[in-house]
Amino acid sequence: MKIIITDRQVKLITENINKSLKLLSDLYDIESDGSTYRGDNKIQTYVRFYPKDYDNEMTRESATSTCNWEFDDNGELIFKSITLPQPYLIPLMDYIGDTEDLKEYLKDIHIGEAKKFLKRIASFFKS
Repeated sequence: MKIIITDRQVKLITENINKSLKLLSDLYDIESDGSTYRGDNKIQTYVRFYPKDYDNEMTRESATSTCNWEFDDNGELIFKSITLPQPYLIPLMDYIGDTEDLKEYLKDIHIGEAKKFLKRIASFFKS
């Protein structure tokens, strides 16, 4: 049996994903939250989800997304992996799921944090 997905269905799926991401950003402040050196030219960056309303049962907890990177001698970042916040901390994660749109959105924030980290390291060695 062959399943055919129409352009209209693709549009509806895309709109629902975008609504889900909008819902997440409406309920949480999503900000970079630092980075650490993990040894062997590896760093880990953090993005924190802060609830806008801690009294809301669905948004009581803060959560973190982590991203692992390696960098070469030229300071080029190499993406390794990303983790999303756990659904027990952010119940909406079950609804939104493990989408590429969400990963790309978070990865952009992680990239900014990783670049800041590399600049700090470079300025340390220049001193």
